[in-house]
Amino acid sequence: MSIVLDLYSQLLHQGFYDHVSDGELHNEVPLISSSISQVKLDGIIYHRTAQTAAMMPENYGSLILITEGNGWWLTEQSLQRADLTKLIYLEANQKHVFHLPTQYHAVSFNFPINWLVSRTGKRLLHGQALTIPSGLTTLLKSALTAATLNLTAAKWLEDEIVLHLSACQPTQLPTSPLAELKRLISTHASDEAFCIDMLCEHSGWSKRYIHKLFAASDLSASEYLIRTRLTHAYFELLNSSASLNQIAIDSGFKNQAHFSRRFKHLFSLSPKQISQRVHS
Repeated sequence: MSIVLDLYSQLLHQGFYDHVSDGELHNEVPLISSSISQVKLDGIIYHRTAQTAAMMPENYGSLILITEGNGWWLTEQSLQRADLTKLIYLEANQKHVFHLPTQYHAVSFNFPINWLVSRTGKRLLHGQALTIPSGLTTLLKSALTAATLNLTAAKWLEDEIVLHLSACQPTQLPTSPLAELKRLISTHASDEAFCIDMLCEHSGWSKRYIHKLFAASDLSASEYLIRTRLTHAYFELLNSSASLNQIAIDSGFKNQAHFSRRFKHLFSLSPKQISQRVHS
C-alpha cells in the first residue's frame, strides 16, 4: 500500500470525514498508488505550522485545483491565486497556507512524491503552479462521480492522469531569467529601500529587459515586489507576536497604513483580522 492510501485508511478509521456538515463535502477516492479527493466548505484560512508539517509524511504531495471560489495558496517562497486555470503543488510536510475565505470547492490528486517523479520524470517545487492539461479536470471528476471503481478502472484512471501530467509544463521554469529575478526580489524584499533600480543593479539587466520579462507573466515587477512583501508579512502575522507596525516594517513597507491597505485589497481581510483568527 502506498503512503497516500495508508494515510487515507488511517483517517477513515479515525472518523476524519465524519465532521462534515450538511451542505459541505469532503471525500476521497483511492486508486492504485494515489487518490483523488474533493472538499467543499464554507471557507477556510488554514495554516500548516512547522510543528504540524513535521508530523506529516515526507513522501506525500498533492496537486490541487479550485473548481469553485477563489483565494490564495501561500508558501514562504510563493503566492499563487487559487483559480480555475492552475494546479498548485503542495507537499504535506512543508509549511503553507490556504487562504480561501468564502465558499470553495477544490479537487486534488494525491500521490507519493517519488512515485510521480519516477512516472513523469519531473520533480515539482513546493508552491509551484502548473497550467491545467486539457482533459485532466474531466478525468478527476469522473473518478469522484463513479459509483464504484474496480482495479482495472482505477489503474486506467491513474495511468491517464499521469500521462496528462507528463505533458504539462510549469507556469515558470525554475531556471528561467524570470525565476532568477523573482529569487532576487524574494531575497531583498524586506529591505524597504529595495526597488526596481536596485533589482537592475543586482541582476545586471536593464530596466527595459526586466519589464519585458515580467510582461510575459501576470504581474509587473513592482507588483511582484509588493506581493512578495505581503507574503512575508502574512507568515509573520501567523508566527509572530510583534505589532502590526513592526511586521509592516520588517516586511519592507514604509508604514502600517500602506501595508494594511495593500493587504486587505489583496486578501479581502485586514492584517488584524488574520491575526485575530490565528491567535484567538
